[in-house]
Amino acid sequence: MLDTLHLSLNDFEIRPDANLEVQPGTFNASTGEVTGNFPLWPKGDGYMVGKVAYYNGDICQVTVKAHPSAPTVARCLVEMSVPKAANGSNYEPADFAVTKTALKAVHSELKRIGIKTNLNTATLSRMDACKNVLTSEGYSAYQPVLLSLNNAHLSFSKRDYGSTILWKNTQQQICVYDKIAEMRALKRRVEHLPSNSVRFEHRMLKARKIRDSIGLSSVRDLIGNYDQIKAGYEAAMRKQLFCYSAGEIETITAKSIGEQLQHFRATGSKRWLNDYFVALGIAQMAGSMDALLSAVQMVNADPKTLYRLRKQLNNAENQALLLRDSPHSKRTLKDLYHELERGVLGK
Repeated sequence: MLDTLHLSLNDFEIRPDANLEVQPGTFNASTGEVTGNFPLWPKGDGYMVGKVAYYNGDICQVTVKAHPSAPTVARCLVEMSVPKAANGSNYEPADFAVTKTALKAVHSELKRIGIKTNLNTATLSRMDACKNVLTSEGYSAYQPVLLSLNNAHLSFSKRDYGSTILWKNTQQQICVYDKIAEMRALKRRVEHLPSNSVRFEHRMLKARKIRDSIGLSSVRDLIGNYDQIKAGYEAAMRKQLFCYSAGEIETITAKSIGEQLQHFRATGSKRWLNDYFVALGIAQMAGSMDALLSAVQMVNADPKTLYRLRKQLNNAENQALLLRDSPHSKRTLKDLYHELERGVLGK
């Protein structure tokens, strides 16, 4: 159920020779003045000073920096992917047992690099609850439905890997993406994983949001009330995504396709309908443009030809962004919506 977890340590000591990289403040070569240095942790008779100190490891990432409202007081922030900290991969969301294993690994890693802490007292400052839905069809078949879902409380955007769909505000995000496509983009091995894996994430970005949504404030709360994460996740997904009736789904998806056609007609091109169908074809090739360019280079290595092709593909890609999610399934959009709903909510 968990992936990303950020902690703010409340009870910690940093060893004078801790394995942390220190970034110094700004040095003015003309005046010799150094600005932006803050006391980060005790060392000898004084302090280790700097702008920020950090550690980047496979198990966790650590940042030590001054508190914005109290520059003489340092904060120690710890970030981790819970399943990756426990077993080296973040494909499968962490359950209760994996979460406990990850927290033990992080505690040991902090001790190893010179940070002593009571991890149970750490404040939960970000938490990503998630679920992988193994779908019957490829991710592109479900995108028309997902792109049609509007939310009064969250703004909408698309980004990363050509497939990620994001609804967000300053407190939380709902993120849906092709997990296998993401792992391929990050050069991770995927041949042993299910090919159709759609990731649904509820990202709580602030400590207050975590507390208000699921009633958890600390690592101790997390371990003692782990079931509240699942309940909060399902409540958020039901409120933000899966709140439509069958009739409402049919209405909003039809409106979305109509808006796509209006977009092409508004370009003023006499061939706007043909351009629409060309863009549909380009949209189907999401993630394959580099392979196409490589194939063309093998057949015809003329630099001018490759330049023109790259320019044409870039223009077509821009047009296809609106359509990358066109239906590629013979099933109704209503059926696809309810398949995702069952997968996320267990209906």
